[in-house]
Amino acid sequence: MQVTAQSPKPVPFGTGAASLSARRCSGIAASNGDSEAAPASGMSTEEACSVLGVTSNAGFEEVLQAKKRLSADLPADSEENSKVETAYDALLMASMKRRLGGEVSTGVRFADVAKSRPRPQAQAGPTSVFGLVNVQQPSKNALAQQSVIFGALAASALLPGIAEPSGSSVPALQIGLSGMASIYFLRNGRSISIPRAVGLAVGCAVLGSVIGGGINSWLRPDIVPIAGISSPATLVSEFVIISLWAACTFLS
Repeated sequence: MQVTAQSPKPVPFGTGAASLSARRCSGIAASNGDSEAAPASGMSTEEACSVLGVTSNAGFEEVLQAKKRLSADLPADSEENSKVETAYDALLMASMKRRLGGEVSTGVRFADVAKSRPRPQAQAGPTSVFGLVNVQQPSKNALAQQSVIFGALAASALLPGIAEPSGSSVPALQIGLSGMASIYFLRNGRSISIPRAVGLAVGCAVLGSVIGGGINSWLRPDIVPIAGISSPATLVSEFVIISLWAACTFLS
Protein backbone atom coordinates (compact mmCIF):
# COMPACT_ATOMS: atom_id res chain seq x y z
CA MET A 1 0.00 0.00 0.00
CA GLN A 2 1.50 3.30 -1.07
CA VAL A 3 0.85 6.43 0.97
CA THR A 4 1.04 9.70 -0.90
CA ALA A 5 1.98 12.72 1.25
CA GLN A 6 -0.18 15.70 0.67
CA SER A 7 1.59 19.03 0.38
CA PRO A 8 0.31 21.74 2.76
CA LYS A 9 -2.01 24.30 1.31
CA PRO A 10 -0.32 27.60 0.58
CA VAL A 11 -1.06 30.34 3.08
CA PRO A 12 -2.08 33.66 1.51
CA PHE A 13 0.49 36.43 2.04
CA GLY A 14 -2.06 38.68 3.68
CA THR A 15 -2.68 36.33 6.63
CA GLY A 16 -0.79 34.33 9.24
CA ALA A 17 2.18 34.95 11.51
CA ALA A 18 4.74 34.29 8.77
CA SER A 19 3.34 36.93 6.49
CA LEU A 20 3.05 39.33 9.46
CA SER A 21 6.75 38.94 10.25
CA ALA A 22 7.67 39.29 6.59
CA ARG A 23 5.72 42.48 6.23
CA ARG A 24 7.26 43.93 9.40
CA CYS A 25 10.82 43.11 8.29
CA SER A 26 10.24 44.60 4.87
CA GLY A 27 8.78 47.69 6.53
CA ILE A 28 11.87 48.12 8.66
CA ALA A 29 14.10 47.84 5.59
CA ALA A 30 12.05 50.44 3.80
CA SER A 31 12.26 52.82 6.76
CA ASN A 32 16.04 52.51 6.83
CA GLY A 33 16.26 53.41 3.16
CA ASP A 34 13.71 56.19 3.00
CA SER A 35 11.88 57.60 6.01
CA GLU A 36 9.12 58.94 3.76
CA ALA A 37 8.48 55.65 1.91
CA ALA A 38 5.03 54.10 2.22
CA PRO A 39 4.61 51.02 4.46
CA ALA A 40 5.31 47.64 2.87
CA SER A 41 1.58 46.86 3.06
CA GLY A 42 0.80 49.72 0.69
CA MET A 43 -1.75 51.15 3.13
CA SER A 44 -1.29 54.76 4.16
CA THR A 45 -1.40 55.91 7.75
CA GLU A 46 -4.70 57.69 7.19
CA GLU A 47 -6.28 54.51 5.77
CA ALA A 48 -4.90 52.44 8.65
CA CYS A 49 -6.33 54.84 11.23
CA SER A 50 -9.69 54.71 9.46
CA VAL A 51 -9.71 50.87 9.48
CA LEU A 52 -8.84 50.61 13.18
CA GLY A 53 -10.89 53.63 14.20
CA VAL A 54 -8.06 55.47 15.94
CA THR A 55 -6.43 58.87 15.53
CA SER A 56 -3.05 59.48 13.92
CA ASN A 57 -1.43 60.22 17.29
CA ALA A 58 -2.84 57.13 19.03
CA GLY A 59 -0.46 55.31 21.36
CA PHE A 60 0.64 51.69 21.22
CA GLU A 61 -1.96 50.44 23.70
CA GLU A 62 -4.84 52.15 21.91
CA VAL A 63 -3.83 50.72 18.53
CA LEU A 64 -3.33 47.25 19.97
CA GLN A 65 -6.69 47.26 21.74
CA ALA A 66 -8.43 48.41 18.55
CA LYS A 67 -6.81 45.55 16.60
CA LYS A 68 -7.80 42.95 19.19
CA ARG A 69 -11.36 44.26 19.38
CA LEU A 70 -11.86 44.10 15.62
CA SER A 71 -10.07 40.75 15.15
CA ALA A 72 -12.16 39.08 17.85
CA ASP A 73 -15.31 39.46 15.72
CA LEU A 74 -13.75 38.35 12.41
CA PRO A 75 -12.71 34.92 11.09
CA ALA A 76 -8.95 34.45 11.17
CA ASP A 77 -8.72 33.74 7.41
CA SER A 78 -11.16 36.43 6.27
CA GLU A 79 -10.29 39.36 4.06
CA GLU A 80 -11.57 41.77 6.71
CA ASN A 81 -9.22 40.35 9.33
CA SER A 82 -6.33 40.60 6.87
CA LYS A 83 -7.18 44.26 6.38
CA VAL A 84 -7.11 44.83 10.13
CA GLU A 85 -3.70 43.13 10.38
CA THR A 86 -2.41 45.25 7.51
CA ALA A 87 -3.66 48.45 9.15
CA TYR A 88 -1.98 47.46 12.44
CA ASP A 89 1.29 46.76 10.60
CA ALA A 90 1.09 50.10 8.80
CA LEU A 91 0.73 52.04 12.06
CA LEU A 92 3.48 50.01 13.68
CA MET A 93 5.83 50.73 10.79
CA ALA A 94 4.96 54.44 10.92
CA SER A 95 5.84 54.49 14.62
CA MET A 96 9.13 52.73 13.98
CA LYS A 97 9.96 55.20 11.20
CA ARG A 98 9.43 58.09 13.59
CA ARG A 99 11.61 56.35 16.13
CA LEU A 100 14.41 55.79 13.62
CA GLY A 101 14.11 59.43 12.66
CA GLY A 102 14.70 60.50 16.25
CA GLU A 103 11.06 61.01 17.28
CA VAL A 104 10.47 58.63 20.19
CA SER A 105 6.90 58.90 21.43
CA THR A 106 6.16 58.05 25.06
CA GLY A 107 2.95 56.38 23.87
CA VAL A 108 4.87 53.68 21.90
CA ARG A 109 6.72 50.97 23.78
CA PHE A 110 10.01 49.54 22.58
CA ALA A 111 12.20 47.13 24.51
CA ASP A 112 15.35 49.24 24.13
CA VAL A 113 13.79 52.59 25.02
CA ALA A 114 13.84 53.33 28.74
CA LYS A 115 10.76 54.84 30.30
CA SER A 116 11.17 58.57 30.64
CA ARG A 117 11.35 59.87 34.20
CA PRO A 118 11.02 63.45 35.36
CA ARG A 119 14.37 64.93 36.26
CA PRO A 120 14.62 66.34 39.76
CA GLN A 121 15.14 70.06 39.84
CA ALA A 122 18.65 70.91 40.94
CA GLN A 123 18.84 73.34 43.83
CA ALA A 124 20.76 76.50 43.05
CA GLY A 125 24.20 76.59 44.61
CA PRO A 126 25.53 79.40 46.81
CA THR A 127 26.78 82.65 45.28
CA SER A 128 29.88 84.19 46.80
CA VAL A 129 29.82 87.91 47.58
CA PHE A 130 33.33 89.46 47.57
CA GLY A 131 34.65 86.12 48.79
CA LEU A 132 33.38 86.86 52.30
CA VAL A 133 29.88 85.42 52.52
CA ASN A 134 27.79 83.06 50.41
CA VAL A 135 24.22 83.82 49.43
CA GLN A 136 22.07 80.71 49.08
CA GLN A 137 18.38 80.13 48.41
CA PRO A 138 16.69 78.51 51.44
CA SER A 139 14.35 75.55 51.31
CA LYS A 140 10.64 76.17 51.65
CA ASN A 141 10.46 74.50 55.08
CA ALA A 142 13.40 76.48 56.46
CA LEU A 143 12.04 79.73 55.08
CA ALA A 144 8.61 79.17 56.62
CA GLN A 145 9.97 78.09 60.01
CA GLN A 146 12.44 80.95 60.36
CA SER A 147 9.94 83.52 59.13
CA VAL A 148 7.42 82.48 61.78
CA ILE A 149 9.99 82.61 64.62
CA PHE A 150 11.54 85.94 63.67
CA GLY A 151 8.12 87.39 62.83
CA ALA A 152 6.95 86.61 66.36
CA LEU A 153 10.09 88.20 67.85
CA ALA A 154 9.68 91.32 65.69
CA ALA A 155 6.03 91.63 66.68
CA SER A 156 6.86 91.27 70.39
CA ALA A 157 9.46 94.04 70.03
CA LEU A 158 7.09 96.28 68.08
CA LEU A 159 4.00 96.15 70.31
CA PRO A 160 5.55 97.87 73.38
CA GLY A 161 6.87 100.69 71.19
CA ILE A 162 3.38 101.30 69.80
CA ALA A 163 1.64 100.99 73.17
CA GLU A 164 4.06 103.23 75.08
CA PRO A 165 6.06 105.22 72.53
CA SER A 166 7.49 107.75 75.01
CA GLY A 167 8.70 105.26 77.60
CA SER A 168 9.80 102.41 75.32
CA SER A 169 13.38 101.22 75.55
CA VAL A 170 15.55 98.96 73.45
CA PRO A 171 13.95 95.47 73.40
CA ALA A 172 17.14 93.76 74.48
CA LEU A 173 15.39 90.43 75.18
CA GLN A 174 13.94 90.14 71.67
CA ILE A 175 17.23 91.16 70.07
CA GLY A 176 19.15 88.63 72.17
CA LEU A 177 16.72 85.84 71.32
CA SER A 178 16.93 86.78 67.65
CA GLY A 179 20.71 86.62 67.77
CA MET A 180 20.71 83.18 69.39
CA ALA A 181 18.10 81.90 66.93
CA SER A 182 20.16 83.20 64.01
CA ILE A 183 23.31 81.45 65.26
CA TYR A 184 21.36 78.23 65.85
CA PHE A 185 19.92 78.14 62.32
CA LEU A 186 23.26 79.05 60.78
CA ARG A 187 25.00 76.29 62.73
CA ASN A 188 22.44 73.54 62.14
CA GLY A 189 20.76 74.55 58.90
CA ARG A 190 23.85 75.67 56.98
CA SER A 191 26.34 73.35 58.74
CA ILE A 192 28.93 76.06 59.30
CA SER A 193 31.29 76.49 62.23
CA ILE A 194 30.25 78.29 65.41
CA PRO A 195 32.78 81.15 65.01
CA ARG A 196 31.58 81.84 61.48
CA ALA A 197 27.92 81.66 62.58
CA VAL A 198 28.58 84.13 65.40
CA GLY A 199 30.49 86.41 63.05
CA LEU A 200 27.66 86.45 60.49
CA ALA A 201 25.03 87.10 63.15
CA VAL A 202 26.98 89.93 64.78
CA GLY A 203 27.87 91.48 61.44
CA CYS A 204 24.25 91.45 60.24
CA ALA A 205 23.05 92.85 63.58
CA VAL A 206 25.51 95.75 63.27
CA LEU A 207 24.45 96.30 59.67
CA GLY A 208 20.79 96.32 60.70
CA SER A 209 21.42 98.86 63.44
CA VAL A 210 23.31 101.13 61.02
CA ILE A 211 20.48 100.95 58.46
CA GLY A 212 17.86 101.48 61.16
CA GLY A 213 19.75 104.44 62.59
CA GLY A 214 20.09 106.01 59.16
CA ILE A 215 16.36 105.66 58.45
CA ASN A 216 15.57 107.02 61.90
CA SER A 217 17.73 110.12 61.26
CA TRP A 218 16.10 110.57 57.87
CA LEU A 219 12.43 110.07 58.74
CA ARG A 220 12.50 111.19 62.40
CA PRO A 221 9.63 109.00 63.71
CA ASP A 222 9.84 110.79 67.05
CA ILE A 223 8.45 113.87 65.27
CA VAL A 224 6.21 112.21 62.65
CA PRO A 225 5.29 108.64 63.68
CA ILE A 226 5.64 105.92 61.00
CA ALA A 227 2.79 103.37 61.07
CA GLY A 228 2.30 104.12 64.76
CA ILE A 229 6.02 103.88 65.59
CA SER A 230 7.43 106.99 67.24
CA SER A 231 10.21 105.40 69.27
CA PRO A 232 13.67 105.41 67.61
CA ALA A 233 14.72 102.39 69.70
CA THR A 234 11.77 100.36 68.39
CA LEU A 235 12.47 101.30 64.79
CA VAL A 236 16.16 100.40 65.00
CA SER A 237 15.44 97.11 66.80
CA GLU A 238 13.08 96.04 64.01
CA PHE A 239 15.87 96.45 61.46
CA VAL A 240 18.25 94.49 63.68
CA ILE A 241 15.81 91.57 63.96
CA ILE A 242 15.13 91.61 60.22
CA SER A 243 18.89 91.57 59.53
CA LEU A 244 19.37 88.59 61.85
CA TRP A 245 16.55 86.77 60.05
CA ALA A 246 18.19 87.46 56.68
CA ALA A 247 21.54 86.23 57.99
CA CYS A 248 20.34 82.75 58.92
CA THR A 249 17.94 82.45 55.97
CA PHE A 250 20.11 83.49 53.03
CA LEU A 251 23.76 83.57 54.17
CA SER A 252 26.26 80.84 54.83
